[in-house]
Order: sequence, then structure tokens, then C-alpha cells
Amino acid sequence: MSFVNMPLFFLLGSLFPVSQLPEILQKTALVNPLYYSIELLRRMLVDYFTIQPLPAVFVLGLLLIAALLIGRDKFNKIEP
Repeated sequence: MSFVNMPLFFLLGSLFPVSQLPEILQKTALVNPLYYSIELLRRMLVDYFTIQPLPAVFVLGLLLIAALLIGRDKFNKIEP
């Protein structure tokens, strides 16, 4: 599992700016939902933001809705 977690952790932008990564890794970081969470936290704590807050909230909202729908479908498939 750490094979997946470690690259995701380094692509968050919490240790170093994502803008310093190669272009392909920058695009990969934009797929990582935790990237948007880190950006929102950075905005709240130090008032420094590398992306606009509204798209970050929108992406997190879409991911939340997708997770809820997937969870509902998985929960409904459980046999009593």
C-alpha cells in the first residue's frame, strides 16, 4: 500500500511547490484530491494560495458526491 501512498504524498504540494515538479507530474498532482485539500488548508492558515479556492472547493465537492454515490451502491449490494 505504501507503493501508492508515498507518491501521492509527494505530489500533494505540502513538502514543496507543485510548480517545481516536471510538467507530467504537475498534471498528475491535479488528479490527486488531497492536493486540493492541502491548497485550501494553506489558504486558511497562511493566506497563500497557488490555485483559486472556488475550483478547489468544486473539485472536492464533486469527489465527495462521487464517493457518496459509490458508497451507497456498494452498501446496497450487501446481502443481509
